[in-house]
Amino acid sequence: MANARLSLEAFVDSQPLSRAQIRIGVLCFLAVLLDGFDSILVGYLAPAIKTEWGLTPPQLAPLFGSGVFGLMVGAMAIGPFADRFGRKTILIASVAVFGLLTLAASLATSMPVFIALRFFAGLGLGATMPCAITLTSEYCPRRHRSLMVTTMFCGFTAGAAISGLAAAWIVSDFGWRAVLVAGGMLPILFLPALLLGIPESLRFLSLRDDAGARIARIASRLFPHADIDAVDLATHPDTRRRFPVADLLARDVRHGTVLIWVVYFANLLVLLFLNSWLPTLLTNLGMTMVRAAAFTSTFQIGGALGSIGLGYLMDRWSPCRVLAVSFGVGVLALLAAGHVGTEAIVLLPLMFAIGVGTGGAQTGAHVVTSSFYRTSSRATGMSWALGIGRIGSVIGSMAGGYLLGLHWSASAIWSLLAGVLLVAAWGAARLIPLMRHAALASAADEQDAREHASLSTPRRQSD
Repeated sequence: MANARLSLEAFVDSQPLSRAQIRIGVLCFLAVLLDGFDSILVGYLAPAIKTEWGLTPPQLAPLFGSGVFGLMVGAMAIGPFADRFGRKTILIASVAVFGLLTLAASLATSMPVFIALRFFAGLGLGATMPCAITLTSEYCPRRHRSLMVTTMFCGFTAGAAISGLAAAWIVSDFGWRAVLVAGGMLPILFLPALLLGIPESLRFLSLRDDAGARIARIASRLFPHADIDAVDLATHPDTRRRFPVADLLARDVRHGTVLIWVVYFANLLVLLFLNSWLPTLLTNLGMTMVRAAAFTSTFQIGGALGSIGLGYLMDRWSPCRVLAVSFGVGVLALLAAGHVGTEAIVLLPLMFAIGVGTGGAQTGAHVVTSSFYRTSSRATGMSWALGIGRIGSVIGSMAGGYLLGLHWSASAIWSLLAGVLLVAAWGAARLIPLMRHAALASAADEQDAREHASLSTPRRQSD
């Protein structure tokens, strides 16, 4: 019977995880890994750039700020195009943009040119992440969604860690420009895999007119043994001709949107401060560049492994509760880091814990955000959350230069970062009851789709 047909979301949730879904997750993981490699690269290259061009820490601040400002603009202005033109289309275009412009940055001979290229590369970097998160989320069955999204996103922290190792190994022998060449060529070489290996989101296509046949082809390839005839393949076009930014502030999601923005702003301020300035901060404490890079990579590895662990926990307990606790771990570790000096036996575990409570927790925030919004505004919701977070990133990436220029002590800097991260923990805790409402809204959407199928199927038969 028509009214017994499954919605696309219910169909995907009912199927065992397929190799095609895993392939989509792996390709998104690699796209985000390359995003992380190129986004964090300048932080590791900063000491070498500073030496070659004779710069002071405050003069380095615009270099960091331009890239992060590009990330913000890319997320807020380009990311929402994924709700209009498709997640796959914008993902491929974004990877191409940041690959080409990172490669071009290796040829820069002055700070103004380098700053401009980092800004435009940031446009692609900023749009890549929301597209990859949205694609992975929409292709994952609900029971595995948190783990798969966090595992996919830990590609960013893994890429950042690889970036640090590459800088430590390559700069001394080949110079900092060679690392930029690698950061540009790898995304360009990866484009054919994205083009051929990732289909457009089924849920996005379900909102497009005349996409039923395409949905059926993709679903058949994803689940070759499933009964596609039992699925409602009718499309339900979104007739609005605008980007759904206004939907983010609709009455039923407004409070949650503001809290999500608070979480992203506060945590990304701390995270980008550390990504940009941790190597410099540690070298100022007397570490060699190689040792500082190793400690910073431990921080990034903590974020990557923390992402997987938090995803596992979020599939079993309240994602917002898990998120708030992880932020709390980061707050305590930051406070402790200000009082232990540079002893590796103590500072290395703290770097790992800070990575869990910032980088890992940021991945958990993506899980919460991707679950909070409906399909028609999901990419926009992710993009604007990241965009608001990038405002914090700009502040964090530039604040390090000014604080170091004012001769702030390491202990004072750690304490300041802990206070900002505490705000993120508060926001995550306040989101707990609102996520229950979001779950009810998602269930209502699915019921509406079933009712639409029961009404539209007889009408199509009578035509």
